[in-house]
Amino acid sequence: MNIQRDIFPKKTATSQSKPDYALPTFDQRASEKTTSTFTAGTDFTIPAGAAGTEVKILLSTAPILGNFGRTGNFGNSSFAWGGAAATTFDTEVAFVADASNRGGDASGLANGEYMIDYEAGVVYAKKADAGTTGTCAYTFLSTLGGGGGSGDVVGPASSTDNAVALFDGTTGKLLQNSPVIVDPSTGDTTGQRDITASRNILAQDELQSGVAGSAAGTVRLASGDDPLGGMTLSVGTTGATQSQWTLPVAGIGEGTVVGTGVTQTLEKKTLTSPVIDTQVTGSAVLDDDTFATASATTVATSESIKAYVDSLVYADATVGTGGQYATISAALAASKSRLLVVGNVTESSACAVPSNGLVIYVNKGVNLDMGANQFTFAGNYNATVIFQAPSSRLTWAFTAATNTRLFATGANTGSIVTILGPGTLDNNSTQSGCYVQDVSSIAVYENVWYEPPNVANCGIYLGNSQSRATNIWITAPGTTATDVFRTDAGIGRNIRLSGTFTNANDAVTVGGDAGVIDGITNNGNAKIAISGGKLLNVAQDGGTLNIDVDSSDQSQIVNLFHTAGTLAIASGSNDNRFVNCEIAAISFGATSAIGQFTNCEIGGTITVASSGSQFTATAFSGATTFSGDGNIANGCTFSSTLTISDGSDGNIINGIFNGNVSITGDQNRISGRLGTSVTCTLNSGAEYNNIDVTIDQAVTDSSGNATNAISELVY
Repeated sequence: MNIQRDIFPKKTATSQSKPDYALPTFDQRASEKTTSTFTAGTDFTIPAGAAGTEVKILLSTAPILGNFGRTGNFGNSSFAWGGAAATTFDTEVAFVADASNRGGDASGLANGEYMIDYEAGVVYAKKADAGTTGTCAYTFLSTLGGGGGSGDVVGPASSTDNAVALFDGTTGKLLQNSPVIVDPSTGDTTGQRDITASRNILAQDELQSGVAGSAAGTVRLASGDDPLGGMTLSVGTTGATQSQWTLPVAGIGEGTVVGTGVTQTLEKKTLTSPVIDTQVTGSAVLDDDTFATASATTVATSESIKAYVDSLVYADATVGTGGQYATISAALAASKSRLLVVGNVTESSACAVPSNGLVIYVNKGVNLDMGANQFTFAGNYNATVIFQAPSSRLTWAFTAATNTRLFATGANTGSIVTILGPGTLDNNSTQSGCYVQDVSSIAVYENVWYEPPNVANCGIYLGNSQSRATNIWITAPGTTATDVFRTDAGIGRNIRLSGTFTNANDAVTVGGDAGVIDGITNNGNAKIAISGGKLLNVAQDGGTLNIDVDSSDQSQIVNLFHTAGTLAIASGSNDNRFVNCEIAAISFGATSAIGQFTNCEIGGTITVASSGSQFTATAFSGATTFSGDGNIANGCTFSSTLTISDGSDGNIINGIFNGNVSITGDQNRISGRLGTSVTCTLNSGAEYNNIDVTIDQAVTDSSGNATNAISELVY
């Protein structure tokens, strides 16, 4: 209810009223109409202090009695102030009514008089110190209640200006100071620490950190009950207009949030449906048109991919009379790489093979004349010539040592030259050493007629182990030509020599340990030189064929059908192998080693001057002489005479002897069967020989030496 506040001075006061005070109204609460007794030392204390110091005392309940608090008891216990005893307060209550003077009217009180300002909740009292002549002012602060609350709230003795008040304890009646300061003009706060919240925190301006436990500029957020679920950070107004990011938490991964307009290094990021604008750069982005630097950890630019794919795709054109381009070089200059030669071509310049390769089709009856121009290779590229008929021709003529290869692959040993027939390679060079392609390149020839020049070393030369030549017809140009076909590492199959070469020059050469010719036929005079490697299935249809074996390494001649000419072993090795060979005539020369013969037929008169040679199941049709030492002939047949010369020692010979046997050497062993009327004679000077034969007449021992042992079985 609305009532007036009035002033009730002490009864003994000289003044019964204070006319300066106004009479404002206030709301009286029923809960305030209580009798309260406050005892110093129990309900409140006054700390020791100097005289004249104002002290503020907190009371839990206002000292209000009756309807208007006309009487009251402030306690009658004495208390110490400044070290002296004080008398008790009087019991009458005085009221201060002027709201504008609520904090400064205590000066009008007499000693022992107190008053209450209900608006400010302050009790003012004044009493003389019994121990001094001065006075001390006592200010008692009381909670008067309001709003129907459950109790009066009491604050601390002092507080920080603009600090947020905090409850002290659980009674709901005590307040305490806090470090959080609110700026009354801006609303900004300072002094706050970590915030732990299970609800949304709205930061309209910015959320700052820098408190204890966090680095400056850091916002620390907890991820809730699921530590692996991450933290969602929303920016913007509420609802669908918010932008959201899910931040990783410790244990899952840590890193830097990607920003715009800054240079950052990112690691371990997985991009799902990324949008990349403008360009991509970096060491892992390759601009390599050849993909030579490709790896499993890089990506290529679209330009490089296009250039590489384009390099693998052939561009077609027709060349020659009636075609789009007059020459091969003109078509190549227009980036054409698959060419159909529809008419005769007279090339005017060198032709650079492109990186994606060159393919040339030569029509029937068309001549592609390169003149003195070459196909050049800047890398490990491929060039292919495909003939449409035997009348399709590729012609060239080198006249100087500057150009010596039609396909000049040079040091690019991975280059491949492929010639596919039926067609003709026509080499009209006058310069020696003009092979078709560089020796080290990979060469493939199939079904090709080759017309070599009448100069030295101008043939098809296989020097790479991957090279192959199959079904090659070679026409003899004259007696000067050499090495019209040569292999040092590759394989030649079905090589046919046609016409007359000179038997003094090497028309065909097997020049290396890895070289192989499997199938070679000649119908005219020719010479084959083998120094290592294999010569297989040699057939002589006519003319004479000389075969020179000249090597300290192992050479193999297998299935040789030799009807005319001479197989000459100039210098060799006992590792040479001759298997299933029909040899019209053989010349061993004076070499010390010739090799091993198995299942062979040797015609003509021969002299084995070597040592350590072996003959197995070999038939000798002519007169045979052993002049060397330590040779072995096992299971052989001698159709003519066999002579062991003086000085030929330690030979072991077993077989059938259909001609007379004459022994002058020493320590030889002869065993086997002598034919009818065949004689075996030990000549003068022969000693320590062992003769164990089956004969139809006795062995004649003219040596006069008892060291010879003769065992005879007369049939």
